[in-house]
Amino acid sequence: MAMEFFVKDGRLLVNEMAPRVHNSGHWTMDGADQSQFLQHIKAVAGQAVSVPKVTMPVAMVNCIGEMPDVSKYEGLDFVTTYDYGKEPRPERKVGHINVLGESQTKAVFYSTLAKMLEDAGEKPLADLMNQRVNG
Repeated sequence: MAMEFFVKDGRLLVNEMAPRVHNSGHWTMDGADQSQFLQHIKAVAGQAVSVPKVTMPVAMVNCIGEMPDVSKYEGLDFVTTYDYGKEPRPERKVGHINVLGESQTKAVFYSTLAKMLEDAGEKPLADLMNQRVNG
């Protein structure tokens, strides 16, 4: 079961509950030994499902409305972008970006994440990440 939350106007809102793989688990594609998608297929096929193990810290940034210019992340081996190929429109999730926290310093991890969040219009979260860089 997955539950997705949004923060809007300083309030935590439940957006969706789903008994299936969900956007909130897309970080497992890069940060776990088994993605949520593999686990789902195993369950549907009647195969044994094991407890996935986190292999590295990962932060996921949702791309809402349209994909950002991801060319600025080319060459960064700790950033993986996923474009779903969906038609851009307001408030639609069209992709996500995973920032992997294993191959660089915490400062680089948090500053990269802060820039992405700021580009996504998430200034309060970007400020929080910048505090981790500077604090």
